[in-house]
Amino acid sequence: MVANIHTDMPDAVLLAEQYAAALGLSLSTVSLYAAQQGQLIERLRTGAGITVRRHARIVQWFSDHWPAGLAWPSDVSRPPPARSPLALDARGEVADRAALAASLGVDRDLVDKTVSQYGRGGPRADRAPRRGSAMREIADLLALAGDARFARHAADMAASGDARFAPRREAAA
Repeated sequence: MVANIHTDMPDAVLLAEQYAAALGLSLSTVSLYAAQQGQLIERLRTGAGITVRRHARIVQWFSDHWPAGLAWPSDVSRPPPARSPLALDARGEVADRAALAASLGVDRDLVDKTVSQYGRGGPRADRAPRRGSAMREIADLLALAGDARFARHAADMAASGDARFAPRREAAA
């Protein structure tokens, strides 16, 4: 039998609330990024439970994506962050575009162009790059990583039925 975590261990909720407040994101958006399920954090706030393993994955996601300028809550044990080319900075943006480009095997200029054209504030921010293009792959990856500049892209992809952006259900234990 798998143990459940209930409201007596609210680490995931506390982390989600602080992360959302710091980056100006909704709690459901943060929940989608951290738990791949937009309403999970809200359900945890109201007493729902999750498995210990899922709780650990959510806390690890926050550790891996915690903004550099934001203090980690002192009453929450922080697992060591895994170094990733998708690590986010204090603004909620991918911090090292060169590492991202290297991990994808593309030129850094292509990553920069994708961000400037399709990220929040860019001239093409209201639409996605062409399906199958390298820019689309980069935009999708940035959105899935939780890059704040691509939050609209993530929401649009979820609304279009793209399975990678759809909330995932945890398998029954």
